[in-house]
Amino acid sequence: MPHVSIVIRTKNEEASLPLCLEEITKQSYQDFEIIVIDSGSTDKTVEIARRYNAQIIEISPSDFTYGLALNKGIRSSQGKIIVAISAHCLPVNNVWLEYLVASFNTHEKLAGVFGRQIPFESAAPYEKRGLKQSYPSEEEFFLIDSPHFSNANGAFLREAWEIYPFDEKLSFCEDVKWCSVVQKKGFKIGYEPRSVVYHSHRESLKDVFYKYYIKNKALKELSNITNFKIHGIAGYLLRWIKSVILDYVLLLKRPVNTAYFIYWIFFIPLFRVAVYAGHYKASKK
Repeated sequence: MPHVSIVIRTKNEEASLPLCLEEITKQSYQDFEIIVIDSGSTDKTVEIARRYNAQIIEISPSDFTYGLALNKGIRSSQGKIIVAISAHCLPVNNVWLEYLVASFNTHEKLAGVFGRQIPFESAAPYEKRGLKQSYPSEEEFFLIDSPHFSNANGAFLREAWEIYPFDEKLSFCEDVKWCSVVQKKGFKIGYEPRSVVYHSHRESLKDVFYKYYIKNKALKELSNITNFKIHGIAGYLLRWIKSVILDYVLLLKRPVNTAYFIYWIFFIPLFRVAVYAGHYKASKK
């Protein structure tokens, strides 16, 4: 029986899944199984998962929530430690998994550990800024008190999950709610900055709008945890201006190449419109 179960949620991930699975197979820690929960892929995602001997669980896209998919995968797993990684994440080196699971042997009442996420070089300036703020480059593991956790690169005890499975009705942020609940039950959450994955997106404006709509809809439901605030039109405009300026500052500091610079100069304001439009729609529901 494997000690660790790696659970990956997928839908049309044929471009990124082979890279993710290939790096997983190269890990120094090898006592694991791989479970892929697919929600209606129409590309070669499932075929790729089979190539890597993953256990495949298929669910209807209409049933999908992040919590439901993860719970289904865990129920079919055997490991005492569950590792969740996004299909478009890429472990940076072969000790990603070793660092992620090691702390469970040395810290009592530790329910979960999440690792660091860094952007791909081609990532958007605003995503680079957001990841730097959320996942600091510390030198070693430490415990955190706030409800901060990520199922894009995280591990947790089956024991803690059995006490409180992920919320299957929540549209987003199932990991934040789970973290808050287990912390209140006396468990601890840790951050392991040495367990690093690349993680960033290239999304259409439509995708950005929908993502921030469902994210902020969930944050509104979790307002007692996240301090979700509803702002007026003037507040949204000020946030848009501030965000665009900060994104431009980062873009000017770290230009990748001329084409990248020109593209994001024009796209950043539109992206921020989509972000706050999704936020605004969520606030009105």
